[in-house]
Amino acid sequence: MKSKRSIIGKRSKEKGNSYECKIAKLLSAELGIDLRRVPASGSLDLKGDICRADFKPLNILIDTKNYKSLLGARLMKEMHKAEEDGKKAKVADRCLLIIHEYNTQNDYVLMPLAFLLELLKKTDII
Repeated sequence: MKSKRSIIGKRSKEKGNSYECKIAKLLSAELGIDLRRVPASGSLDLKGDICRADFKPLNILIDTKNYKSLLGARLMKEMHKAEEDGKKAKVADRCLLIIHEYNTQNDYVLMPLAFLLELLKKTDII
């Protein structure tokens, strides 16, 4: 018989995997690039949660979080981890942390300001 803790851990992992797949499909549809979740949480020596369907790395790092509560220090810890992974993946500070707001349909993106400015300079959004 499985312990209650292992069942909860499995559900949490499935929830995270499902969210990664959802974001990969959304980005694929919107950007016209075939993307997928990184299998087994980076087992292919890829950093982040999303990669190209051929398992080649992206020019940015995309990390996803689907936590019930991700506020304050915990949120900043996750962002700093994403930035570190971005440096290891040789994409510098070009990282996105995509966060799902619990009990809503809302998703948000947290990124370094320098990366936002880089993106805005390439568009006419402002």
